[in-house]
Amino acid sequence: MEVGSFFGSSAAFMAVEIANSGKAIRFDACDNFTGIKRENVPKDDEWARYQQAMAEAGSLEAACRANLARVQDYVTVRAGDSLDLSTNLSRRVARLRVPR
Repeated sequence: MEVGSFFGSSAAFMAVEIANSGKAIRFDACDNFTGIKRENVPKDDEWARYQQAMAEAGSLEAACRANLARVQDYVTVRAGDSLDLSTNLSRRVARLRVPR
């Protein structure tokens, strides 16, 4: 499970790796898809790219799904609160620990 999939770039990478592994792995990409606020994006060029992508796709969720279309057999996009989505899983979830 990926929490905070945003545009789906890292989820796409993970889905390709799952496909290449040949293993039957279920992978969920979760986000509330509410977007981001201007004050949270310090660089003007990053904000412009975000705005352009949103305008082209119509919504953050649509952009994410479009970016994951080629690997849709390996990833399931789930919209909602990540805690709520994770408690609804009926299988064991592997945890990844990222060093600080």
